[in-house]
Amino acid sequence: MSNHQYQINLNGLWEVGNLRQYNKTAMVPGLISDPKITNKEPLWFRKKVTLPAHLWSHSNLHLKGARFCPSVYINGDLVATSEGGMAPINLSLKHPSLVPGNTIELEIELKGLDEVPLDDASRIPDADLWRSNVSSLLWDDIELIFYNHIHIKRMIPHYTLSNDSLNLQWELVDISNYLSRENIYIKLQLFDDNGELIIEELKPCRNTQDALSIQLKGQCKQWSPESPICYQLQSTILLDDLILDYNPMTIGLKEFVTDGIGFLLNNKPITLRAGTVVWHRWLRDPEASELAFNEIWFRENIVKRLKNLGANTLRFHLGMPPEKFLDLCDKYGLLIQAEWSFFHGMKGSKKSLVEQWGHWLDLCMKHPCIAIIHPWNETNDMELKVAYDALKELEQNYPPLVIGHRDVIHIHKYWWSLFENIGLYYDSAEEFTHPIMVDEFGGNYLDGNGNPGLYPTVKGSLLRFLGPNHTKEKRLAINRDANVKIAEYWRRIGAAGFSPFCMLGSPEDGNHHFMGPLQKGKTKPVMDALAVVYSPLSCSLNLWDRNFYPNQSLEIPVHLFNDTDQEELLHVQVSICDNGKMEEIINTIEFSSSTQPHSRSIKYVTITLPKENGLWTIKSTLLNPPKKVDKPVVSQWTIRTLTPAPDSYLEDSIIGVYDSEQELKLFLEDHGFDVRDMTDKNCDLIMTSSRTWNLLNKDQSLKDFLQLRLNQGCSIIMFSIGPRQLYLPGHTSALDGIYTPKAYEIENINLFHDIQIKFQQVPEPESCIHSANLNYLWDYLDSEATQIWNGLRGGLIVPTWDMEVNSPNGDAFLEKWSNRGADVPLLKRGDYYAYELAGHYHFSIGKSKIADEELRKKVHFLVEDAPALKISINPKAPINRINLSEEWRTYQNTTVDMQIKPLAICGKNLTRTPVIQVDLVENSGRLILSQLLTEGRLHTNYSEEGFYGIREDAATQQFVFNMMKQALSQQE
Repeated sequence: MSNHQYQINLNGLWEVGNLRQYNKTAMVPGLISDPKITNKEPLWFRKKVTLPAHLWSHSNLHLKGARFCPSVYINGDLVATSEGGMAPINLSLKHPSLVPGNTIELEIELKGLDEVPLDDASRIPDADLWRSNVSSLLWDDIELIFYNHIHIKRMIPHYTLSNDSLNLQWELVDISNYLSRENIYIKLQLFDDNGELIIEELKPCRNTQDALSIQLKGQCKQWSPESPICYQLQSTILLDDLILDYNPMTIGLKEFVTDGIGFLLNNKPITLRAGTVVWHRWLRDPEASELAFNEIWFRENIVKRLKNLGANTLRFHLGMPPEKFLDLCDKYGLLIQAEWSFFHGMKGSKKSLVEQWGHWLDLCMKHPCIAIIHPWNETNDMELKVAYDALKELEQNYPPLVIGHRDVIHIHKYWWSLFENIGLYYDSAEEFTHPIMVDEFGGNYLDGNGNPGLYPTVKGSLLRFLGPNHTKEKRLAINRDANVKIAEYWRRIGAAGFSPFCMLGSPEDGNHHFMGPLQKGKTKPVMDALAVVYSPLSCSLNLWDRNFYPNQSLEIPVHLFNDTDQEELLHVQVSICDNGKMEEIINTIEFSSSTQPHSRSIKYVTITLPKENGLWTIKSTLLNPPKKVDKPVVSQWTIRTLTPAPDSYLEDSIIGVYDSEQELKLFLEDHGFDVRDMTDKNCDLIMTSSRTWNLLNKDQSLKDFLQLRLNQGCSIIMFSIGPRQLYLPGHTSALDGIYTPKAYEIENINLFHDIQIKFQQVPEPESCIHSANLNYLWDYLDSEATQIWNGLRGGLIVPTWDMEVNSPNGDAFLEKWSNRGADVPLLKRGDYYAYELAGHYHFSIGKSKIADEELRKKVHFLVEDAPALKISINPKAPINRINLSEEWRTYQNTTVDMQIKPLAICGKNLTRTPVIQVDLVENSGRLILSQLLTEGRLHTNYSEEGFYGIREDAATQQFVFNMMKQALSQQE
């Protein structure tokens, strides 16, 4: 019995219009109106449909995706309504015109989002309204289904590996009480791809719900990403030989479960190596109206690309795509993390959840590709009681499910992108109680031209990492590294799965991994580079340091991965290339290592760096990648070799150091300086570090001495001042939830010469610093030499404390507030206010409640969108309001001759100033105050133990030499 006799697909051209005023035609499924604008009036669709002439008694309309809250009309009469629209809807139709052979007028009315009840499970969350499709549309297939008296409402297949059985649960709708008859049967037939019948079972039907277990006896093969073998299951309800209903279904035989901190697929370990598509957000892309419903484009540019890179999983974030895309994943072998659209909250009622999640789970059970059911994203557990109650009720109708947030921990750490590399990496996945699916990271969102995306914090984040003059080349490089290097890290520590964010999203959130027009399918560098984490056989450099000495011998751990079922001999080349001439290999080592199935191992390789100063790329390449992986499997990292040397200007300088500052002393002596006790009156420069700083508040005589030496013309550099804390307590637990932040601590220091230093806790440390002015701190250094210093696995440079130096000097005051975003001419004009909350600023002319609200809204957005920051930012904290104009007037009346100048800047939007120069009265010395984490990086004797400890760093040393010259030369 052929399928089309019992089903009509109604896709294609429909008449469309608002308020039943049909004024155009449009393709269905497809976008009808602007995806950024909520429909203010009901959207209507109309089509003439000729019904099949063969025998049938009843019909259903199957709307696979109809948002929102569809109502159905036949020949002008309302026949059915439903809530929802984010899951399939199956509507029973009753109307006198519904008889075989008739032609009817079918109409569908969709509500606008504003009319959807708050507790409807399909309502788009408030947190997503500005970045996802909010328009009404038919976004998936429309089908008319015909049957006789009994309808197969649900057919749920489930494979049990232990006894090789196909288990089937079904539910029937018995409209005419036919099940009371003795001659009603269900026939279950399993066919292979060639149409050959493998198994047939015939069972009497007596109840509306029943089940059957079919012993396969080794006649069928299991489904997996490597072998996506599918079968056709045909279910037929028979009254003797009369077909009452017929339901064909593609199935695959797989068993996916959790096992400790990992996953098992068909009783074999599997790491989920995934890409992410946010299909409903993608609809906001200008090209989505042409491509988002295009099965061929999606197959070639998403499914096949992932498979050809070695990936085995695809995450559909915040809602399902059209079902034909799931069919592609069934066919080509991609496991799916299937998600609902709840985001930063869950307002659905239990009744709505049970109804709509039931349809969603029915859809998921039809597809062997579905692995993880992920019902919400970044939502407080306090809001989820109703959701858990709904799941508890639903689960009794389904086989065992792997459910996100219950059975799986979802981690969202946007290191090196939306957030800092906070230096709190986990050493092993064994630290977790459940499998971890790290399904969001890599958020340096770029559009198709390589420019910053429209996500609100992207521009400020790119400034933080790349500085104020970044180029497209640099943006594409950090976009690559924030995805690939972090994915390599998660794979190395044994994460159960990972998924960079994201391949397809909206311009407002996520953008995509493509360059130029999406239609052409040209990818950004990040896409091909992901082969190293997607390939089942791979190698990964565990290297985070960037600064080395020429000819240095470097021992590097190379992690080897074998995610296949066979032992493999991996052939690996570790090589060093000129950073500008990647094809020219300067030094290389090759090795081979046998790696067991589904295992990781480490091989230590020693390689000698080039003899010259320069920028290089060090990389490990898998020489025998799997045949199906069509891009090079390469783990690479940019490094530099550098010979730190003091400028000739510093020759004959006498440097004073406190007795206990042994690292400074050894560092200076090794480079030929005349180092003396800082009390020596012949010193040209005094250098201090944390040991001296810790004595200042306890020893007034020390303060007096330093002030005296400044007055006498001796310059001073104070390194490692203020608190050194690298993180706020609790950051490691901030995975994907909401936490109560602690209050920020503040330390005020009275230094000398009326210099006041305020240290205030901020949410994150920093791993990149940049030049604030035309100063000489970057002499003999490229701009990236102060982006990630050695140690601390990610190279932290500035602690989680902001430094602010205040003095009664108007120019310094203006420069400080200008760096924070203030409009200096407006400030001088009068009645100009600053508003500060958690290190973020807003400004207005006169006191403004709107400014208050805008700042709080901005900080609230950060907290809502950043699980990693929820422990450290309190959007409800009091806002600090400052009348800048009034403070400026006080500075105008002061006569203190003191200039304060930031030398380095860092942080999101570059508002932090970790290195500050203070110039006092004429003929006095120059004071430089530095928070930078230089200790442990100046001399090998003081490097920390452990692979990730802070350690000797050539760029740090050169930077210190440059600071010395800046202090002594009195250059601007």
